[in-house]
Amino acid sequence: MSILLFTRKGCLGNDVIDLTQVFHTQDLPGERLLKRVLSTEEYNLYEESSDKMKSFAIFWAAKESAFKAISYYFDVPFSWNEYIVNLKESTITFREHSLTYQIYFFQSCIHVIATGELNGNCISPAMIKDHLIYSQEHKQTDNESDAVREFTKSCLQSELPGEIHFSKDLIFGREIPSLYLNGKKKGLLSLSHHGMYHGFAYLKEYE
Repeated sequence: MSILLFTRKGCLGNDVIDLTQVFHTQDLPGERLLKRVLSTEEYNLYEESSDKMKSFAIFWAAKESAFKAISYYFDVPFSWNEYIVNLKESTITFREHSLTYQIYFFQSCIHVIATGELNGNCISPAMIKDHLIYSQEHKQTDNESDAVREFTKSCLQSELPGEIHFSKDLIFGREIPSLYLNGKKKGLLSLSHHGMYHGFAYLKEYE
């Protein structure tokens, strides 16, 4: 359960990856994909990793999360290798923007959350203090988008007593999920699903 308490101008993104659904040892990503997704330094770290599948999945999820977070305020491209993941400092930078990220492991699932604060014309890293994170294995359905919303609603019901429903905001031509409580927009929401896992992050920024 991702209940992230943050500032009014905060932003977040999350991504979940089912490791059983991605590359296996005998089927690792090809050189062309690696060069498209990873920076030179990231590529070197990937090559040195003893678990290349997990290494690539972490980079992928971190970049996806950062893109979602930055997209709240800026119309930015998803040029993979421009999103630079610093594993030592737990930050992701894209041009003038920089975010903090955290990685969580649930059985065969990797869940990454990226957060930041809007400062003028750029996003700056912001530390997460009090939060919960939730990913859950599930049976795949014909409509994963509806399934992840029902999953999120059931997790948030105890934290947000009242009538919860979801909508979508169109920001820079992209559909961003939003949560409404008793008919009023409440905070920021990021949803994700992959393989047998659902994940979400929620930011209570409009308290």
